[in-house]
Amino acid sequence: MRMKSNSKMKRKTLFAGHSQQGFSLVEILLGLVIGMFGVLVVLQTMSFSESQKRTTTSGGDAQTTGMVALMMMERDVMSAGFGAPDIECSEIKFFNKIFTPQIGELSGRPVSIDFDNPSAGTDQLTILRGNSALGSIPASIVNAMPKPSSVLTVNYGDEFQENDMILLSEPTDPTKTCALAELTQPSKDTKNGAQWNLIHNSNAASSVWNDSTNSIFPTGGYAAGAKVLNMGQMENIQFYVENGNLIRKDKLRLAVANINPSIVANGVVALKALYGRDTDGNGYADTYDTTAPSSNKEVVSVRIGILVQSVQYVKEMVSPISVVLWKDGTVNGPIINLSNEQRHYRYRTYETIIPIRNIIWNN
Repeated sequence: MRMKSNSKMKRKTLFAGHSQQGFSLVEILLGLVIGMFGVLVVLQTMSFSESQKRTTTSGGDAQTTGMVALMMMERDVMSAGFGAPDIECSEIKFFNKIFTPQIGELSGRPVSIDFDNPSAGTDQLTILRGNSALGSIPASIVNAMPKPSSVLTVNYGDEFQENDMILLSEPTDPTKTCALAELTQPSKDTKNGAQWNLIHNSNAASSVWNDSTNSIFPTGGYAAGAKVLNMGQMENIQFYVENGNLIRKDKLRLAVANINPSIVANGVVALKALYGRDTDGNGYADTYDTTAPSSNKEVVSVRIGILVQSVQYVKEMVSPISVVLWKDGTVNGPIINLSNEQRHYRYRTYETIIPIRNIIWNN
């Protein structure tokens, strides 16, 4: 009888001790709540950190974009007017067999600005230059050239090569437009270095630039003494903003996907420019404005500003309703207005003044 009693007591002791181990339901739920708060804090910290990282990264990308865009434009603007700083025609006419339309016009200025083009709030910057080794050494027409099919005889023709583009102008008569042609053969010496014929056959299979009609020539053509400039492979480079991209295009080249036009930088919202005009002839820009220059020598620099948008969208409106590209003391420069949608992005402004070296040196 004693043995049975002891056995029952041991079993009760074991069961009583076992029932006191582990956590109650309330303790488990409380632990879960505390853990969830901890996870929430960690997630919020990570989310904030990632947001700051994206903001910093997008700001760095915008900075890189702005610097690259300015560098590309600065390189081209500095070389504007190479090979043609002395021409004073405000317009150049050209013919091209494969363009539509075949007859076109270019500005004769080394740098020209089309304000609010292709859309309001952003400008188009155009640079004219050649790349001939002769630089700006002009030849003079010996005999009058009344029409494009006339023989072109000049007093100096050395280094005029096949496929070089030549620019005809008459500085003594600024009302006459300039005309563009292409040499279809190397120059030919016809009088022991005193006279040269420049061959520009409109029927040559290799040429698309020569016009057999009078469509691009001014009335009366070009008189003896008119100038001929060897432009090499002449370029007419345009910078403009389209669909949030800064575009570079050579108007004298055919459109080729991803090559012409090409995207210089993404995220550029606006490009604004002003002429730096030398109004007193001392070689320095004394005013920056939108006034069209009266001569090629008047514009010695260009002031450019761009507005670059970051790629990071923010829920709140973090940008003002308008952005000033630059300030001159208390005077505001160009102002870019932003839509409500655009204000959900951050922006950086970049501006610089670029000297036109060929005009300054020529002056």
